[in-house]
Amino acid sequence: LYEEAPFYGVTCHHMTKEIDSGKIIKTKLFPLYHPFDSVDSLKLRSLIELIGIFGEIMDLLAQDRPLPLSDKTWARKPRTRHDFEALRIITPEMPKAEIEKRIRAFAYPGFPGAAIIVNGIEFLAPVPEKEPWA
Repeated sequence: LYEEAPFYGVTCHHMTKEIDSGKIIKTKLFPLYHPFDSVDSLKLRSLIELIGIFGEIMDLLAQDRPLPLSDKTWARKPRTRHDFEALRIITPEMPKAEIEKRIRAFAYPGFPGAAIIVNGIEFLAPVPEKEPWA
């Protein structure tokens, strides 16, 4: 959401010690609907796509067939918790559009939203108080 990418996706891959580094088995991309998608809707749509991939992979395993290997590779270095924490901080000199992107990207029930720190005190942007869809 923050990057305003036209697509988002889910990935089934072999697990390794490093995050998002195992060989990719299958990916599924779907369009993002800006400005309508939220963290909540993106999570729900991702889970729906993951269930579809899970069913396909389980069918292969049940038939004792080998897992496919995608020709896709990891395009970028995975983000860390530190990266996310830095991204949710707003500063007074940021343009309004940047502040709005950060607020949108971190608005998820039950988690701290975007924040500004003044004299060591963190002030949080409002986050929806409803239960998440998924």
